[in-house]
Amino acid sequence: MPCHPIDRSSRELYRRVTRDTEFHGEQLCQGDRVLMMFWAANRDPRAFRDPETIDIHRTNNRHMAFGLGPHRCLGSHHARLMFTTLLRGIITRIPDFAVQWEGVERFEDCGSVYAVRHLPVTFTPGKRLPDT
Repeated sequence: MPCHPIDRSSRELYRRVTRDTEFHGEQLCQGDRVLMMFWAANRDPRAFRDPETIDIHRTNNRHMAFGLGPHRCLGSHHARLMFTTLLRGIITRIPDFAVQWEGVERFEDCGSVYAVRHLPVTFTPGKRLPDT
């Protein structure tokens, strides 16, 4: 099978093929770019039981959301702390919130990121907290 040109306009994470080879029936030529789909690795059922379910108590959670090794995001620990604080506040303050999935809209051009443009939720309003 002949090599085919790559769309150079994409903004995804690629690696260069160093020598002609075949991989799972696809011919790869030296110089070709191969898309690294880290987000797909996070959904591998061989690595994660029920990978499409959000499970905040999941153990053995060796995901690649923040990269790995020397390419790990420097802000990953800060992001985890912020997200934990956010979730704790939401679950404590509005425990009955529900996402209205039919109204969820994603940004069209965000590559492998699940970027949400519109996220409608419902919940029972509680007593207003004082401004801090």
